[in-house]
Amino acid sequence: MDKFELCGWIGAILVLIAYYMVSAGKANGSSIPFQLINIGGAVLLVAYTYNCQAYASMSVNIIWVGIGLSSFIKFINISSLRLERKLAMITKTKLVATIFGILFIFSSQTVLAQEADYDVTSDIAPSETYDSDESEDTKLVMDEEDEESEESEESEESEESEESEEDVVPKDI
Repeated sequence: MDKFELCGWIGAILVLIAYYMVSAGKANGSSIPFQLINIGGAVLLVAYTYNCQAYASMSVNIIWVGIGLSSFIKFINISSLRLERKLAMITKTKLVATIFGILFIFSSQTVLAQEADYDVTSDIAPSETYDSDESEDTKLVMDEEDEESEESEESEESEESEESEEDVVPKDI
């Protein structure tokens, strides 16, 4: 068996495999595997029929290759358009996601900056709070001073209320 006859056999088997794949529903007629197997088999048959000088069969196989290449190119173009659309959609989605991500990060940083400026639990501005550098003794002294000032205010109020009661009671009794 010479190399051209081997090409003929391999080509015939490939064309039959492609036909079986489509007939059995294993492949779609416009799928890449079908087109590649079909074109490869037809090219091998062209080489074999040329060697055998079977020009009529060779012409059919050349047309077969042309039809297969046409379908393959059309499929590739359609696939690339679909791919381009998918990529464009993915790019738009990524762009939108990136914008929202940036906005989220910016808003988070703004909230963190605001929380750093104000004590969220008491709504007291930083200038009104005790410094964290102060010692515990200083804080205790300040607390005691606050308590003493409150006690003195209470005693003053009670003295004022006693004086007002004396004014009401007649002294002649």
